[in-house]
Amino acid sequence: MRAAWWVAVGLLGCGDNLGAGDPYEPQSGSRLRLGWFTYDDGTRQLQQATFHDRELGTPCMPRRWSDGNVYCTPEAWSTTFADDACTVEVGASPGGPTPAAFFIRTYSLGATITPSRLHRRGARHPRLLQEWRLEGGECRGPITRSGFEYFELRPATAVRLRRSEPMGDSRLALIVHTSDDGVRAPAAIRDTVIEDDCVPTRVTGSAAPICVPTAAPRASHFRNDVCTERIVTIGPGEDQPITASLCEHSAGCTSFAHVAEEVSPYRVFAWSGDECVEVVLPLGSRAFAIGAALELAAMDRRIEPVAARRLDPIVLADGAMHVPDEALFDKTIGDECRLVEIAGVHRCVPGTDGPRFERYRLNSCAFPSSMIPLVIIDHACDAADVLIADERLAFFTLGAAYDGVFYERSTCGAIAVPPGYSVCRTGFAVPIEMFPIATLLVD
Repeated sequence: MRAAWWVAVGLLGCGDNLGAGDPYEPQSGSRLRLGWFTYDDGTRQLQQATFHDRELGTPCMPRRWSDGNVYCTPEAWSTTFADDACTVEVGASPGGPTPAAFFIRTYSLGATITPSRLHRRGARHPRLLQEWRLEGGECRGPITRSGFEYFELRPATAVRLRRSEPMGDSRLALIVHTSDDGVRAPAAIRDTVIEDDCVPTRVTGSAAPICVPTAAPRASHFRNDVCTERIVTIGPGEDQPITASLCEHSAGCTSFAHVAEEVSPYRVFAWSGDECVEVVLPLGSRAFAIGAALELAAMDRRIEPVAARRLDPIVLADGAMHVPDEALFDKTIGDECRLVEIAGVHRCVPGTDGPRFERYRLNSCAFPSSMIPLVIIDHACDAADVLIADERLAFFTLGAAYDGVFYERSTCGAIAVPPGYSVCRTGFAVPIEMFPIATLLVD
């Protein structure tokens, strides 16, 4: 579960680069506008990580450019060059009824590619038989490809976004995006103890969401040949991480730790199946020891009822800071729901982040087999108010318990049901029309 960052928090103070007004309340700027998913009962959810650029006439998203700054960047295709000196720049768009409206010149340094300049689509350019790319300051080519159309370029500018100082009175604080045109929208939650951004996440075995560092790489390498001394490795040019997630061989990531001093192991190892094998890291990679275990910040989670509305917000809090969860509580169905797009329509539907009905084989691969939809859940099958989705987002009530043998669809291995879990058949189909519709409205 990841939180949707439209914000409902109390007044806690003001960031260094925020204008007048409530610094926590999202607001549109004169050029960048906010989008809201709006339900019939008046409930609104902010469209995540997306703005609407009035000057360009298109949505845009925050993206870091080659100058190190973040700009609200529209969807765009890359530019290319029509000559071997890389002086004649044109836009290249896949052929089709609707060519790309914008093109971006990118800057390449090793494996890192970042935007450096934005262009609008201009008049058509003659088809190129050969083209060249500017990579690391060098003009490389020629390159030949088919199925593309080419266009002249017209200048365009993107809006720069800045991050505020962290705002809050507890361990977790809020950072918002601001711009010169007056836009203000949530950007991230900051864990002030580890000095890193984090995302509220529901984890197995924890009743409260914990805020998981977003930039923590997995410590999946070792500096001994029995894979017990973990190290975290980064590629050439990458910044030293602050924290690392610790991944068990069989269970995946379970905990986090501080990153300690840089080390230079003579040999590096990793798990390959059940074996600890030596691996070769890319030239220029760096390695760091694992430090003390990190206790992640937990957040309170509660429903805040709103009279005369079907949908109630669910709030995550730490101290005075409050941010709405991505889920809402639907009083009509008595369950949480999340916004998804089904057949072109946005609806708030239950069961999208939990177990789903999956199709399993009734026999092993040695015999012809029919398929059966089943769900494995941590409670009894007689919970009448539980709705479960399948892989196509069709919804069903829980049906009768299934106590036979069943097999995984692709590997044909028999499924072992964990203790305390039930295997349920599908019950009644639930019409999708019963779930509330949201319409995207731009301020």
